[in-house]
Amino acid sequence: MDDILAQMAQDIKDRGNSPHTARLYDGQIRQFARHFDAAPEDLTGEQVAEYSRHLAEKHGPGSATQHMFAAAARFFFEVTQKNTRALAWLRVPRRPKKLPELMRLDEIVSCIEAAPTERDRTFVMLGFGAGLRIGEVSRLKPTDIDSLAGVIRIHGGKGKKDRLVMLSPSLLKQLRVYWVDARPEGPWLFPGRKPEHPLTTRHVRRSWADTQVRAGLGKHYRYHCLRHCFATYTLDEGVDLQTVQVLLGHVRLSSTLRRATFARRSMCYPAHA
Repeated sequence: MDDILAQMAQDIKDRGNSPHTARLYDGQIRQFARHFDAAPEDLTGEQVAEYSRHLAEKHGPGSATQHMFAAAARFFFEVTQKNTRALAWLRVPRRPKKLPELMRLDEIVSCIEAAPTERDRTFVMLGFGAGLRIGEVSRLKPTDIDSLAGVIRIHGGKGKKDRLVMLSPSLLKQLRVYWVDARPEGPWLFPGRKPEHPLTTRHVRRSWADTQVRAGLGKHYRYHCLRHCFATYTLDEGVDLQTVQVLLGHVRLSSTLRRATFARRSMCYPAHA
């Protein structure tokens, strides 16, 4: 098992995909193989179909788990195994396209005020004030912050794309407060336990969850929700749609439209705003 999965990991790396993708695909294929108590290289198209149906029954048709397995299976059989015939058995319903959740402005302000540390507060402001993905936050470097140009440089974002995002005066002020408070060592703005490694996305996610509890929110929002609110807020302030598309790093304009959800001011702001 380990040899073929090591080959898949190498194939993923050669294609330029992230280590996160490699871990996800590895886990999916291992679970698939354990389900049938078989080696990955011995799995068949019929078993692909059976396992996909099993996931649909367990998690619901078109679930995120079923789609993740489908992506891993496609890569494993098509790229690593060179066996496209097995994929002929793969049938996965399309996922329903739901509008993203938005937080009210008062909820976001509460989280900023309730954050227990300057680092936690900076996480919230980077998501809402710059529209960064959680992985982009964890991998920021001090050299990415260009205060003179008023931008943050994102290197190797989703799709391995570089881009520039806006750096507002309030976000720059918070970054400086965090820097004075933390004095991070090493190359990363948010170092992990070992300064040579960045903080993991798991730590950022836990920080965000804890901040929401401290703020007394009645529900839990994903960190990515802050990015949706950034898109809505920026459009609401009169920035044109194509500029927001560039700031978010979207290839398709339709992705930007969906993230912004055509929201009115009341969708992301309290009634009295």
